[in-house]
This record gives sequence, C-alpha cells and structure tokens, in this order.
Amino acid sequence: VETFDTGIPATWTVNNTGSGTLPGWYWTENSERAPYFSNFVMINSNDNTPHVGETEGELITPGFDASSATSVILEFDHRYNDYENTPGADSAQIDVWDGSQWQNVVVYLEDHGTEDEPEHAVFDITEYKNSEMKIRFFYADEWWDWYWCVDNIVVSDPLAHDLGVVDIAPTHLYLGTKARYFPEIKIHNYGQETETTFDVEVVINNGATDVYSSVKILDDAGLSPNSEMIVTMDDLWTITENSNFTITATVILESDEYPDNDVLISACIITGVSYDEQAYGIINNPSGDDFFSSIDLSTGARIST
Repeated sequence: VETFDTGIPATWTVNNTGSGTLPGWYWTENSERAPYFSNFVMINSNDNTPHVGETEGELITPGFDASSATSVILEFDHRYNDYENTPGADSAQIDVWDGSQWQNVVVYLEDHGTEDEPEHAVFDITEYKNSEMKIRFFYADEWWDWYWCVDNIVVSDPLAHDLGVVDIAPTHLYLGTKARYFPEIKIHNYGQETETTFDVEVVINNGATDVYSSVKILDDAGLSPNSEMIVTMDDLWTITENSNFTITATVILESDEYPDNDVLISACIITGVSYDEQAYGIINNPSGDDFFSSIDLSTGARIST
C-alpha cells in the first residue's frame, strides 16, 4: 500500500524526461486539479511552463515478490484529464514487469474520474506474477495538455471473502421544504468469491443526533470478484434542515475476512433554496448560470424555473 503521505518514497523510481518547470512526476500536498486528494503524486502538463516542450515521465514501484500469490490485484484512485479525448495529444498508461519485459495493462486516451470525484481503478495482473514484479505509471504528451493525479496504490493477493464500501451518495443536495433522497452506496468485491448475501447499513448524523438509520438486506446480489454494485436504500431520507451531515455506510458480510474497508464515512452538504418543493440545480455551460426548477413531486411536472 502506498498513500504518499509525506512524499514519493526513495525506494520508488522516478524517470522524468520532459522539460520545463514541471517536467514529469512530482509529489504535492494538494492541487485544484484534484481537490479531493491530499498528499498524492501527479504529472501536470497544464501547469508546466513554458508551454513549448513535452511533459513526460514514468513512476515505478519497488520490485516485490508475487511468485507465490494466488492472485495479484492492482488498485488505485486517480483523476486523468485527457486533452479533448484526442488520441496522440496525450496519454497515460500502466505497465507491469513480468520478470523479463514490460507488459501493458491499460492505455488511457479519455477522461477518467471527474472534477468532483476520482475513479477507483482495479486490474487483475495475476498473469504477470513473478519474483521481481513492478508497476509502472507512464504519461507523455506533445505539449500543454492536461494532467494525471494518482493516490492510494494497492497491490494485493485478495482474500476469499472481502467486501468494501467505496462511495456514498449524496454529497450535496438543494433543500426545499420536501427535499428527500434514497441514499446510494457503492460496494466493491475485493475477494475471490461471488457474494450473494450481505447487508448494507446507512446512518446519517446532523452533528448532534442520528436523523436516519436504515439496513438493506440483499440475498441475491450476485456480486462477482473485482466488480462493483450500487445499493439503493429502501428507506427515504426526508431532509428538514440546512446542515452539514455525516453519512456512515457499512457493508456487513458474515464471512468477510478483512473488516478494515467495511465502513466509509462521507460528508453531505445541504444547501437551502426558497422553493417550496425539492429543487434541482442544473449548470448551463458555458455561461455557468444556475437554473432551479420547482417540481411537483406527485406528477414530476415542472412548476416554475
């Protein structure tokens, strides 16, 4: 596991072959490019000056012995912003050292993750396992393109049974007098077995007391290894106050062998608006104006804008 809390470890290899003030990979505490990350690594063509040369580099893990592993799974969180999804302008790729040469796992030529949340990437690299295994993150551009932010790199030999919570919605709602939401929880199967029966519990707190508590029992989930599913809670959360809430989601699997990823806590901001029904905010690009529609919840019809 590498979370880059204090920098890029000396045991990692950084080969930057670009030019300019930010020629390749570097560590940063924060960046407006990925405001949800803190203490992570990135390669940043957009902020590299002068905008005349290439930004290019490879970030390589230390070697590790995976020869006896049953399976080898690579996971990480990232935000890759591709320049207009244009092949050849910039690209990011991940390669694995198989003991004698690099093997490509994926090439990114389009956006992954968003301005609001990163993408959690998972790859099965078992076929390349060896006693000197390494992972390489490589980025190259032509000039003045975008960036790639990476954090929370994990290489593991999964347990038979291991479910984890990886995401919670909502994170922001506009509050009318009848604001309501069915909380949604994303569950990832890190184990090697398909999981059919498990529970998901959600508790929402307003800073002083619990305002919502619900458990959903799943008995026919069919969640296969290295896959995810979104569980929508059956109980409606009716919101009656402006507040910063804390949402705690827990996945409960009786045979789970790794409880450390069973719980995720997320903040949810409730913003007040003057409409007497739940309002939905739509950003009308490129002007950036916000439009709110009052909705008749019984019919779904728009009342006013």
